Amino acid sequence: MATHVRAAAPLLHDSSRHGASQSRPLVVAASLNYLSLDARPAVDHFDDDGPGELSPFGPRHDNDHTSIKDIRILPTADECLAVRRVPYIPKKSIKERHHLEPGMPRLLDTLFRQLRYESTERLRDVCYEAAQDLLLDTENQVMDSYNHRRETLAERRYCAYRNARVEDIFADEQNGLIAQLSFDCPNSMRGQKMKSSGRLEEGMLCALVGIGDDQPELSITFFEINLRQSTFSMDPKGGAGLRAAVQVALAERDNTDDLLRITRNIQGLGTSRFVLVEFPGALYAGFRYHLKKLQELQTTDIAFSEQLAPRSQRQRSIVNSLSEPSPGQNLPFQNPPLLKPAYTSHPDYEVNLKPLTGVEQRLPITAFEEGSREATIEFLRDHSSLDDGQTVALCDTLSRDIAFTQGPPGTGKTFLGVALASTLLASRTLPHVKPVLVVCLTNHALDSFLKGLLDAGVDRIARVGGASREEWIKKHLLRSLARKMKLTDTEFSTKRNADLNRRNAFNELRSMCEAIMTERKTGVLSWFSVRSFLKANRLEIYEQLVTDIESSQAQSFTFQYWAGGGDLRHLKELELELKKTLEEENALNDTTEVQAALEKIQLHAENTSCGAETNVWSYGLEQRRELLTSWSREIDVKSLSHELVDLQLDYVEANTALFEARESIDVRCLENQNVIGMTTTACARRWSLLTKLDIQIVICEEAAEVMEPHTLCSMFQSVEHAIFIGDPLQLRPQIDEKLLKTEMNMGPEYRLDESLFEKFMSPKDPDILAMPVSQLAIQRRMHPDISQITRLTYPYLADHSATLSHPPTEGLARRMFWFDSFAAETSPLNSTTKSYTNDFEAAMVFGLVRYLLRGGAYALGEIAVITPYKGQLALLRKMFQGTCPVWLHPKDREALVDDGFLDETSNELREHVTMSEMLRMATVDNFQGEEARIIILTLVRSLKPGFLATENRVNVMCSRARDGLYIFGNARLLKGVPMWKDVLRIFQNHGASAGRFRTNATEPVVKRFRVDMHAPQNASTARRQAAMRRVLLSAARSFRVATIVQRNAMTSGRIARHVLNAARKHALTVDAEANAEKHAILARNLNDLLVSM
Repeated sequence: MATHVRAAAPLLHDSSRHGASQSRPLVVAASLNYLSLDARPAVDHFDDDGPGELSPFGPRHDNDHTSIKDIRILPTADECLAVRRVPYIPKKSIKERHHLEPGMPRLLDTLFRQLRYESTERLRDVCYEAAQDLLLDTENQVMDSYNHRRETLAERRYCAYRNARVEDIFADEQNGLIAQLSFDCPNSMRGQKMKSSGRLEEGMLCALVGIGDDQPELSITFFEINLRQSTFSMDPKGGAGLRAAVQVALAERDNTDDLLRITRNIQGLGTSRFVLVEFPGALYAGFRYHLKKLQELQTTDIAFSEQLAPRSQRQRSIVNSLSEPSPGQNLPFQNPPLLKPAYTSHPDYEVNLKPLTGVEQRLPITAFEEGSREATIEFLRDHSSLDDGQTVALCDTLSRDIAFTQGPPGTGKTFLGVALASTLLASRTLPHVKPVLVVCLTNHALDSFLKGLLDAGVDRIARVGGASREEWIKKHLLRSLARKMKLTDTEFSTKRNADLNRRNAFNELRSMCEAIMTERKTGVLSWFSVRSFLKANRLEIYEQLVTDIESSQAQSFTFQYWAGGGDLRHLKELELELKKTLEEENALNDTTEVQAALEKIQLHAENTSCGAETNVWSYGLEQRRELLTSWSREIDVKSLSHELVDLQLDYVEANTALFEARESIDVRCLENQNVIGMTTTACARRWSLLTKLDIQIVICEEAAEVMEPHTLCSMFQSVEHAIFIGDPLQLRPQIDEKLLKTEMNMGPEYRLDESLFEKFMSPKDPDILAMPVSQLAIQRRMHPDISQITRLTYPYLADHSATLSHPPTEGLARRMFWFDSFAAETSPLNSTTKSYTNDFEAAMVFGLVRYLLRGGAYALGEIAVITPYKGQLALLRKMFQGTCPVWLHPKDREALVDDGFLDETSNELREHVTMSEMLRMATVDNFQGEEARIIILTLVRSLKPGFLATENRVNVMCSRARDGLYIFGNARLLKGVPMWKDVLRIFQNHGASAGRFRTNATEPVVKRFRVDMHAPQNASTARRQAAMRRVLLSAARSFRVATIVQRNAMTSGRIARHVLNAARKHALTVDAEANAEKHAILARNLNDLLVSM
């Protein structure tokens, strides 16, 4: 049976009335892909033999096309089944095979295919396995309980909800067609638990995976979640507390195939078994707009296309020299000439330094160019707060059309960005007063930058996008600013008409949905289900029942009156009923008189029925019912599906027209702003808006964290000055697919996680010429003892004098220390969290945090615990739960819930507690750009370094602390990693590496341990206590202090329990001789720790 399940054939729909944009090119040849019960083959390499028809073996599936413009962003069912041939993903180097010549079209093609694979491979993998499970699951009975959490062989987590079906369809004014999907609800989500489950949240991506009962065909329909509904919502429909529902909108609102499939399913045309698949944390908006924009872009749409997408060394040099070389001539390998921003060539342009110096001082742009800027640098050094590195970087940036500034940790990248923006704004001259665009990857970074501008005195700031959680930003949101604008007559008229058209389209769509559902439930025909049939086959009757009022609701009212046996002579008496109908639908203007409408309806009916061969108004009730019955038999139910599709497409067009009408207002609003702030996703989504503003200056903050395809979506054709600030030596852009990562074996050939900054700072492609990069050189974050580690990466980095005044760590003898931990990690294979953990290190971190807090010198928010692994983060969070409020980075919390590391009902959000009153915890990847007075780092690993060997990650780990840095890690293991070896050498040279801490405390050891190092109380079984005692007594034979630990553990039941657990794990995994040795080492460490406190 499995070998016969193939992708469902596309459902054909004539969309000619909506233009060619609705049609999709299809592969004509029959697909050879099918669903197998064998494990989905792992993708360990990519094809480079060409896409679609260019491949010698032909297209891989029905979505494999030569042109990226023809590719659907979301995977098709046939694409999900195409597992026997690896996908075509081109390599990044322009010397590698590719079906396009070097240049911008080739770069866009490469980045689109790589980014799409990164964004959708998870969807393909999950849908394939969900289809396999569905094929095997032939039970349609409601299950009282089942495990909805699943994981593919490639370790991609998802949720699968059994026995899904389409319950209802209706229309929503914001999204158009909405479907209600019901499913067997897992026990953990029933009743009130749905609200706190963390599942099926608004905006998340999900899919309805189905296999036909009559035909073994696979269908996959993607949705965005609009509203989740608990089991209570399904009780009126026989849910019995076991079924829940979710309201969803089609991810691709104009996909006719998906629309027809859902509509026919609700009409009962064909039967299928379905499973609802949720992709935790997956937002369609997170990748849709970038991919869509990459499909649409042309070379002429992108600024600096020759520099950003060089065709080759030869072609690039020809372009620079503007002459063809003679035969045999060797072209020089050199950087392209540095150009000033084009707008600075205006004869009146001067740089205004007042934002930097406080006094009016204007200089020509030549005063900032190399070779003639010494006096300018000296002036800024004496009259501004910029340091030497920032001053040089500012001069470089002002005089280069493409400017890169590398800022090591703590060197004031955001400060420089604010200074640049303020200076550029003050230097604008008429008629070149254009807003400056500030782009950041995350909402948090964007809000931070905009807050810096406000604090610097910059006004008229607009924030595009409503995802900010900051209260102060609300008045700067574009939507808030646009509402306050006085519209021109043209704007008012255009917006009003567009709004009215969308309302009418929405009413038509809603009425058709109601008609289909009413007919399904009662079998009674409505006007919306009969009108097309009558117009095509019973025109005379159609003319009698239709009104000369354009309102479809008025027409429906007339038809229902007729179908119920109504008499024309009494129609005028229904004023209240018609008024109520029209007011609910907003179908008439306020000036329309309902009585006049009734008179028009009656007059039209009388005129059209008088003299008609078939006067349906003269029929009695029984005759009318017989007529309705005969029409019901003749009507092609499928035609209603197509009519609904057309109405949805009408709605999409009307909604787009309204969006464009509002956009023209937004353009005029933003033209009057000084600064526009957007995320990279917002740039891709609002490209058309920004192109109308003729943006000249773009500042990209934390540019090294932004993938190249995202950056290209902010390089509008009008841009004359692109400023990138970041640090490629810290964390790269985050991606999930390992084959595309630079640090993996195949990654260097693809490098999707390479930012545009890194691409031109440290080119890995020999045909890419490095561009000059300014470097900030003075750090203000770390005490000089700690910054020694950072200088391993940045030898030129100097310490600001203020860092010398950072106080030492209260209660500890040294401000930085490496606690050498030999305790074994817990492998993901042996852990329910599927991530590495280390119980011993977690217990030691817990003890150190409690010790520091009990000293009273630090608030919770001044201490941060970071770790590379989500599993360790989950363990730490659980350990601290109930002891103190914990703040998890939002991305970490979302990942822990999605991956099953946290209970779905857990909640770290405390409205009455500020972040400064919470202990911060985060993974390293989500702590870049952050800092804390005290950083405690647990490295976890003891067998293999894993991605701890990544130098970028090591750099970030060791550069977050201001006053104190404390690391728990296995020194013997990490000495094998070159950078960690150098880090350890620094600790050892300062006597700050050992198996014990030294404190400056004078309180007795036992008392401090019992009072200060307490852990959450957890009851243990008698067997567990006995095992702990045996382990402790074995260790005590070697060292007397172990007895003290046992006594404290027995009396307090706190931190010793965690340490003894670690010892027990070691003891039970080795033979007796090794067991004794391990106990001795552990006891020695405990002795050193306690004696020093």
